[in-house]
Amino acid sequence: MGKMNCYSPVSGEVVDLDKVKDPVFAGRVLGDGTAVYPAETTVSAPVDGVLKLMFHTGHAFVIETESGDEIMVHIGVNTVAYQGKGFEVLKKQGEKVYAGEEVVRFSPDYLSSSDMTTMVILMDEKKKKKVTETKKGACTRGKDIILKWKSL
Repeated sequence: MGKMNCYSPVSGEVVDLDKVKDPVFAGRVLGDGTAVYPAETTVSAPVDGVLKLMFHTGHAFVIETESGDEIMVHIGVNTVAYQGKGFEVLKKQGEKVYAGEEVVRFSPDYLSSSDMTTMVILMDEKKKKKVTETKKGACTRGKDIILKWKSL
């Protein structure tokens, strides 16, 4: 397997996971990746694949690529506490999605008191993947590659 690319799921500013105010993500417990401070409220698929898991609360989803890699997109810090309020789910679990295709929208009014940093995580329980590059700075949803990885 060669190198793989992940596009930004939301327009905004890419930041290192270390800057995320959640120890699970900052500590890379679920896997390595990157994060985006969003400048918009639409979140898209960062890769082509199948929507393997769509949390009923709308705050997170996992896409499995054709090669079996799993990418989690987690919208906001502690947003699961909203129990789905403020999130509009646009796709169903099991659907095929393409990079840049809209998956979730969130309400800035409802969630304005929350940290909406959006994490993009390469899930890798078996430690068989390596993040090789992350972008920093401004990014555009579905256009800018913000994460690259390879199999070990």
